[in-house]
Amino acid sequence: MGNRLVSWGLAFVFVLGCVGCQKLTPAPVVVTTLPAIPLDYGDLVAVVPSTDPRWVALWFQRPDKSISIHRVNIVTGTLGTETDLPRK
Repeated sequence: MGNRLVSWGLAFVFVLGCVGCQKLTPAPVVVTTLPAIPLDYGDLVAVVPSTDPRWVALWFQRPDKSISIHRVNIVTGTLGTETDLPRK
């Protein structure tokens, strides 16, 4: 009696698993090309994420060793604010 109940239970679980599983279609991934970074920004030193997941901060070092920070929206490809940190 016990083996029969276990067999029916396993068969029931197997049938539910087969019927309940459907292949999920992945959402299409949109890849966009961001505008080119101008050479006068200098050498790219770091890329730092922002608290807003759409924005990143790009840190550049210019030839005179000053630092320039440019914020970029990676969703729209637009530039945000620019901050310059001069060298003393």
